[in-house]
Amino acid sequence: MGQILEIKCQACSANQNIFEGGGWEFSITKLYHCPSCYWIRDKTFKDDNNPFNANHKKNAPKIEDLLRVPVECEKCKTNKIKSIMNEIQESDLETLKCHQCKQKKLKTTIIGHWD
Repeated sequence: MGQILEIKCQACSANQNIFEGGGWEFSITKLYHCPSCYWIRDKTFKDDNNPFNANHKKNAPKIEDLLRVPVECEKCKTNKIKSIMNEIQESDLETLKCHQCKQKKLKTTIIGHWD
C-alpha cells in the first residue's frame, strides 16, 4: 500500500501531489529531487518480470535493474539542462527547497492511499 502526499510551500503556496510506496501489481514508487531546479517527482517501477504479476513478461527487465537507471529531471530537460535527480525518502521532503520560491518551507500531508 502506498500513500498520496501533498507537498505545499508555506511561503508561496506552491503545491503538488505525489505518490510513494508500493502497489498491488508488484510496483514500487520512489521519490526524486532535482538538485538544479528543486523539482520533486515520483516514479513508478513495475516488476513485469515477477511470475506472480498478472502482467508477467518472461523477458522483461528485472526490477533491480530498473531501479539502477538514473532518473533525469523532465523540467530541466525542457530547458536543455541535463540534471540527474537524487532519490529521496518521505522524511527528506520537509528539508528541501521549494521549486518555486526556493525557500525551505515545505510541509507534507498524507491526503490518501493507493494500491
